[in-house]
Amino acid sequence: MYSLAKKLFLSCALALAAASANAATVTATYTGTIGEGYDNEDLFGLGSDLAGVAFRMVFIYDTAIGQYPGGPGSDQISGGFQVAGLVGDPELNESPMLWSILTINEISHNFPVNTYNYVIAVNDGAQNSISHFSGGYYQGEGFAWLTESSSTNAIPADLDAPLDLIGSGIASPFDSVEVAYVPEYSIDQGAFWIGGNNTAGSFKVERLEITVAAVPLPGALPMFLMALIGVGMLHRRSRKPETV
Repeated sequence: MYSLAKKLFLSCALALAAASANAATVTATYTGTIGEGYDNEDLFGLGSDLAGVAFRMVFIYDTAIGQYPGGPGSDQISGGFQVAGLVGDPELNESPMLWSILTINEISHNFPVNTYNYVIAVNDGAQNSISHFSGGYYQGEGFAWLTESSSTNAIPADLDAPLDLIGSGIASPFDSVEVAYVPEYSIDQGAFWIGGNNTAGSFKVERLEITVAAVPLPGALPMFLMALIGVGMLHRRSRKPETV
């Protein structure tokens, strides 16, 4: 009896594990300093000049949403109503981005996650980089964008892969490139823009950490619950006293 219960439980657990491999919640954490930046509304409580101030930028996203094949050596997800409108695909209204949070001076600002979001990883022999974008360009939504490349070819073309890049392992493919939404500021490894350009700046990244937590697909959960119920019923029957 117990042998049957064990087999039932293990088979369903393996099925759940296989399904979990197809979806993951990923947390990408960038830390470093602001290259150049201003805060005209004193949003972060440090006055108008943000140059040299420490920051932490966190993106949390679901790799099962908005998945694209990306071609050889690349992996990408994208979504939000602005993305859906641009490409004419209503299925992209759902955004893979769950949270997008910039913290400066222990004060956090959340960027909108239902507008325009993407994550792209490339390792195709010619380029090795990963980029995150969350927010929107219009109506003052604000956005945060960061990109990293690795001189040691350390970034896998897999958004479900963990990563830890420190110091010399990080390079900037966008050095000295100006972005219209951050006027007069050269971009080191990305930029942010808040509240109709009242707060903006560029990022200098010192570390990028990516952690991955596998999550079960919804279709696998009923199977796993049935396995647990089955084990419980078999266990109860085995404990039931025999009648004469």
